[in-house]
Amino acid sequence: MGEYQQESDRFEVSIAQFYAKLLASQESLGPAFEKVLHENLWNLYEG
Repeated sequence: MGEYQQESDRFEVSIAQFYAKLLASQESLGPAFEKVLHENLWNLYEG
């Protein structure tokens, strides 16, 4: 295994750990907010 592959593997592990921690620490926005966001999501992206 070359040096590049080892760095790539470490990067992948770091990213996976970051997203796992992020997902574990997220809190629900609540049903009312989630409903409003879902109904209006595309409006946020229109210019």
